[in-house]
Amino acid sequence: MLTDFIPRFLENKTALEYQMTVAEMVARIQDSHGFVTGLRNLDPHLGTFAPPVRLASAGGRLAVVGLLEAAAGIEVGDLVLTIDGEGVEQRIAKLSKYRALSTRQSAYAFIYPTALRGAKDSKVRLRLEGKDGQIREVELVRTVSIGSVAGMLQRKGPVHRVLPTGYGYVDLSRLVMEDAHKAMDALLKTPAIIFDMRGYPNGTAWGVAPRLAERTNVTAALFRRPFWAATEYRAEDSGGVAPQYSFEQKLPPAQGAIYKGKVVMLINEFAISQAEHTCLFFEAATDVTFVGSPTDGANGDVTNMVLPGGIYVSFTGHDVRHADGRQLQRVGIQPHIRVEPSAEGIREGRDEVLEAAEKFLDRFRKQ
Repeated sequence: MLTDFIPRFLENKTALEYQMTVAEMVARIQDSHGFVTGLRNLDPHLGTFAPPVRLASAGGRLAVVGLLEAAAGIEVGDLVLTIDGEGVEQRIAKLSKYRALSTRQSAYAFIYPTALRGAKDSKVRLRLEGKDGQIREVELVRTVSIGSVAGMLQRKGPVHRVLPTGYGYVDLSRLVMEDAHKAMDALLKTPAIIFDMRGYPNGTAWGVAPRLAERTNVTAALFRRPFWAATEYRAEDSGGVAPQYSFEQKLPPAQGAIYKGKVVMLINEFAISQAEHTCLFFEAATDVTFVGSPTDGANGDVTNMVLPGGIYVSFTGHDVRHADGRQLQRVGIQPHIRVEPSAEGIREGRDEVLEAAEKFLDRFRKQ
């Protein structure tokens, strides 16, 4: 990487060229924690505005999942085929050059939602495929900041509840710690609980997961990080290998009655870092079934550094693994039952991942 990038830095003549080189260099670490901020020239170059349209993956295809305001010629469930005459794959690849991504699915979370980015009030021409299979073109104006269309479309309804099927449901992306035990107590007698981890949690795994474990002294995750202290360590002192600090993270003691029903967890590409750590806690605590699509694949405390030009870079600062030693970084939590939203399901307003979880649980109810 150094032999590639040092000559490129030497050739840079403008701030934009320099920032593009920095962003491309950071992207090489393949770590979705690799955020780069302070790109005062590159961000406007790529565009900080978008049409009032929310986009996401539908089985890997770029789909319209929401409209911030009515727009003529475009509907929820439409599939985007081209952007300003450029194929979606080419567009995603071009933007991905400047964003560190742990896995293929990371692009679904970080690139797909802002694929239409550009300058304020500029127009973007889209080629769309509708529910009737017909192809049409539409022109939209970029009127909203990309922050308003980034990320996952937020769910609505009660944070925890009993579903019509009788199963419990908990939205971990909206559950707060002060309500965690209330949710568990309210669903304690249900035959199963579906925990929705499609998104980012609020530290509730440390309270909820122990209440799923009938065992004690349970290892939830393995941590490993290098010691770096240049003034204290020499290669010959450690046999040429940098000393490592490692430990097993245990589940904390349960603060309440243990839940003994079936446990299912919904996952997707928007589950990253603490969300993936929540998955580790749950799989260590009980026989959890993951339903959905793979998580991002970037977990662990974040290290920050500063580069010349006021550019801030972050990256995953240590290795976090499953309790049995399996790799998580650049892999993600893998579902036992793989289900992804479809264009048809999006048009109908269905949650196909939740539906699949309920069907899975129904099989046990009939036994």
